Amino acid sequence: MSVSFRIDGLMILTGVAVTAVGVAWFNRGRLLDKINPTSDQNIVYQGMGGIGDAVGIPNTDSRGVALDDYIFAAIDQINPFNDSDVYSDYVIWGKEIAP
Repeated sequence: MSVSFRIDGLMILTGVAVTAVGVAWFNRGRLLDKINPTSDQNIVYQGMGGIGDAVGIPNTDSRGVALDDYIFAAIDQINPFNDSDVYSDYVIWGKEIAP
């Protein structure tokens, strides 16, 4: 009596899925921190910091302006429906905000 055993794509996919779930389960503490929106260690926060470092913008400059402020200020500058560019002028060009 011979036993025939064939490995197909579904069996490999199932093995990969079970392995991924196991690894995620044992590393859930670190993974939850990476997707927690309130954490400064989440993937988006670290990714934006990496982009800022790559283009030479610090996480927060001497005026207290963060990288996301630069991004939204650039969008405000090109937005034709924006009535006031006061804050984006401050962020990008350094113009003072009048009281």
